[in-house]
Amino acid sequence: MNFGFLKIFTKNSNQSESIDSQTSGNGLLNLLSSLYESQNTPVYLINSNYELVWANKKFRENFSFSKDSKCYNIFLKSSTICQNCPSIVAFQKNQPLDKFVATHEDNGTKVSLQVFAVPVEIDRQIFSLNFVLEKEIPSPKRHETSDNAVFKESPELNKLLFMFENLSIPIILTDLNFNVLYLNKTFKEFLNPSDKVLNRSLFDICNFKGKLPIEEISTRLANSEKVVFTSEISSHAAKRIPVTIEFVPIQSQDSTEYIVSLFYLTTEDGVRTTFEQEQYEIFTKLIENGDSGIFVQNDLGQIVYHNDKAGKIFKEFPEFLNEVLKHKEQIFRQGQTQITVANSNTENTFLVEGYSIKTRSTRVHYHAYVIDDLTQFKNIEQELNSLKQTLAKVERKTKSVLFKIDSNFKITDVTGSFYEITGYKVEEFVGKGNGWVEIVYPDDYFRVQNNFSEMFHFPNLSKTFEYRIKKANGEIVWVETFVENVVDSRGKILYLDCITFDIDEQKQAEERLKSSQEEMRNLAMYFESLREEEKKKLAFEIHDELGHILTAMKLELSWVLKKKFLREEVLHEKLHKMIEMIDSMIRKVRSISSQLRPSVLDHFGITAAIEWQAKEFQKQTAIRCRLNLPKQEIQLSEAKSIVVFRVFQEILTNIARHANATRVDIHLDIEGNNLVLTVADNGKGIKPEDISAKKSLGIFGMKERARSVNGKLTISGVSNIGTTVTLTIPIN
Repeated sequence: MNFGFLKIFTKNSNQSESIDSQTSGNGLLNLLSSLYESQNTPVYLINSNYELVWANKKFRENFSFSKDSKCYNIFLKSSTICQNCPSIVAFQKNQPLDKFVATHEDNGTKVSLQVFAVPVEIDRQIFSLNFVLEKEIPSPKRHETSDNAVFKESPELNKLLFMFENLSIPIILTDLNFNVLYLNKTFKEFLNPSDKVLNRSLFDICNFKGKLPIEEISTRLANSEKVVFTSEISSHAAKRIPVTIEFVPIQSQDSTEYIVSLFYLTTEDGVRTTFEQEQYEIFTKLIENGDSGIFVQNDLGQIVYHNDKAGKIFKEFPEFLNEVLKHKEQIFRQGQTQITVANSNTENTFLVEGYSIKTRSTRVHYHAYVIDDLTQFKNIEQELNSLKQTLAKVERKTKSVLFKIDSNFKITDVTGSFYEITGYKVEEFVGKGNGWVEIVYPDDYFRVQNNFSEMFHFPNLSKTFEYRIKKANGEIVWVETFVENVVDSRGKILYLDCITFDIDEQKQAEERLKSSQEEMRNLAMYFESLREEEKKKLAFEIHDELGHILTAMKLELSWVLKKKFLREEVLHEKLHKMIEMIDSMIRKVRSISSQLRPSVLDHFGITAAIEWQAKEFQKQTAIRCRLNLPKQEIQLSEAKSIVVFRVFQEILTNIARHANATRVDIHLDIEGNNLVLTVADNGKGIKPEDISAKKSLGIFGMKERARSVNGKLTISGVSNIGTTVTLTIPIN
């Protein structure tokens, strides 16, 4: 038939224009009809939903279908896509492909349907143009040659049959119609057929349980695919035995096709001794690529198999095999033995395990050895212990817990400081209730719930967020959680990996820092207001008092200058009056200077300064002061002396403003290396809440002054008894 038109439809065509630039819709169907309507090969067109769009006359004659029929409804009378459908590749990869899709019997002859699918692009949509070819399965030519076979053996098959005969796996060779041509010795031992089995159908001989999908098996074999399925067969003892059967298509040099059927059986006690093909391949890969060395010896001590790992051990340690032979009895008596061997560079210890293997057919004994390098395991163990210690240190330092969260928000695989963070024991908490979100603080619940829910909707996502939890004892603490989702190969989210840190101390430190910064701002404003107040007071004294004296002196001097002739006694009187004004001004200047910084502090020290300030306070407020001062002078640095004096001034100011006291007791002493100043009044007593109130800037200022020289200020009060303030400052 003519396939030249196919180049129009293939995506790799040299033509620059696609089919939709030349024709579309009914025009395309007309083009298909003109090319393929009269062909002897059935041809049909399907869309990506596998719905029939067009079919030629031969197809319509050979197959019955209705409007909108799907191709697999027509061929297999099925509601699912053909397992070998070539159109799948045409749609997904834009590549042509041919496959056998079904097998049926026509007048006693088996016929396999082969579909050749070609991708077609129409109006930017992909269709599949399919050609149906029929292949008859011929009946074999049989020749009686022996008890085991009914076909003429070729030299190449002789080798194959000889190998089959000595294998411990039951094997049957059939033609394409599953008529038995050969069976090996192991199959005879197992089935023990009482009558002739050659020329009979495999399915009659084995008496399989249930109806087998013979048409599906034939179709897949026609595609040169191996077929594996599980069933039960009847043995000579009338027992039903589970088997896994593998059909493998083969072809001889003269192009004659056969089917090899391999039976994987169970032992008499019902224990499976073999795997399905996929499991067997996995098992083989594990042996070849595993970390353990494996080798097998026969009874003569010859190595019949070893994997790469064992080969490397033989090469690196030439004496290893000799040591195995020396300890052979011990290995098989105890099951395993440690063997130490050395080369010029190193010495290694190996754990060698021994297993005896007895084949079913030839009764040959084999000895299998499994080798594990304990040196490598010891290094890994040391590294693992080191990692565990590091992880434990991290957990102790950071106070963290690692866990997984499933889709129901329940937690599993918990490690770390779970009890320290939550107050719950792991066994009391894991897998119960709503899981982790159950202990989230109510104000943060919905935010945390939404964050975790989002992680289950978007794969390959991670995030970090802070929130509060309620511990078992009711305490509210801050935590920070880093979470990422774990997905499988298909992108499905399996669970969330979480690590949670206790950040409560960090949060408290942040709050303290914010509070401290606010207090410092308020204190700065307080000191600024004090400076403004002092400036205002100083300006008042200079303007009102010094200005008054200077004005009076100016008037007196002006009067004297205006008088040309004065009696001596009058002039003396005026001069004495001006001298008194000058003396008064000097006293006022000294008073202002003392307020700014008393000279007694610089000349006579802190003890004299406190005594002077107490007397000034008593003179100004009429509050009696009782002093208890040391007789010897205290040697204190200038900076510390200023701090003690200013704090003392602030204490007296607060007493005058708030205490309503009538007496103040002042005690200054040396205790060890510390200067201790204690001031107690008999006033109303300060309240505890007023001591730490943010508005108590005077108290905060005194404490900051004390801290600036590594000192400490404490305040205590008793209602209607009085207040005691103690300042402690290190001398050195």
